[in-house]
Parts: sequence; structure tokens; C-alpha cells
Amino acid sequence: MLPKHNTRSYRMFWIKSYPQPRTKAMIKFTILGEQRPQGSKISHALYKGGEVVKKKGRAIIITRESCKYLAGWRNQCAEAALAAVCGAGPRPPLIRGPVAMTVHFIRARPKGHYRTGRYSHLLKDASPEYPIVAPDVSKLVRAVEDALKGVIWGDDSQVVNHVASKRYGQRFETEVIISEILPAKEKT
Repeated sequence: MLPKHNTRSYRMFWIKSYPQPRTKAMIKFTILGEQRPQGSKISHALYKGGEVVKKKGRAIIITRESCKYLAGWRNQCAEAALAAVCGAGPRPPLIRGPVAMTVHFIRARPKGHYRTGRYSHLLKDASPEYPIVAPDVSKLVRAVEDALKGVIWGDDSQVVNHVASKRYGQRFETEVIISEILPAKEKT
């Protein structure tokens, strides 16, 4: 039987039930620049000469990412990860086991959050503490995961533990920490 919700015993139940995995070999790197989401797609029929192109009586549908800057963002992620992993040496092999990933997306505050005149360096009282605007964290994480496929790990399905956050800062940057998860100790 589960303890009552929001009690100390309830929290301890979940901590004991889901212990944090043991990890090793952390890779840390920072990506400068505005983050781009991945996940939304745009589909349309293929037209040629004003007519819909058909194959075997069906229209040919073209699907693409809705964010036209996604490819550049993914390249930035891959380059930063390669620089962190390789440095000046040879490229190490890809991680083949489970992986834990922590990602902090830091977004530059819009000018509208600041006061004007001689107080332009101060935030307005009504400025939000967290960026509760698009893009959402899950789509940003998806873009980073896919960018690191073939660079850090073989497939993004290896990421079994996520910590992700989105907050305001001085400039657009993304902090990434990747750890390989070790097998659990066997009970004796």
C-alpha cells in the first residue's frame, strides 16, 4: 500500500523505489546561439506545372521540418560535442550503453522585460522569472538528442535519464552534460 500523497514517507517511498543510477565519464560542453526546436512538421502535396504530381494514382506528399534553421542548430550541437570529446586527440568510440543527459537551455531576455531610460539595466516588476513561451523544452531536447546521434551515442534511444530546464540569462546558450550509466551493483 502506498503512503499518503505529499508526505515525507511518500517521497521516501519513491526515492527508494527509483534510485539514481551510477554514472561515469561525464562530457560537458556549451553551445552558443539561439536554440531551435525539432518536432513540428509541415506536409504538402508536390506540384509540377500547377498540377499535383501523382504516383500510382496517389498524390506525392512532401514532409519537412517547420523550423528552417534546425539543420544549422544541429550542426552547432554536433561540432561542440566533437570538440568536447576529441579536443586535439583522436575520436573515441561511441557510447553503446545507457546514457544520462542534463540540458539547460538559457534564453536571452527580450528587451520588453527591461525598464527604459536610466533604469534600462533593471527588470520590470511584471517580467516573468521563467520563459513560459515557445519553443517548449521537449522539442529543444529532441533536437539536441538527434544532433548527438553518431557523435556521442549510436542512437538517441540510449538516453534513459533526462534532466532539462529552460531559463532566462544574458545570452542564448545551451549547457549539456552527458554521463554513461554504469550497471547496478549486484546484491550479495
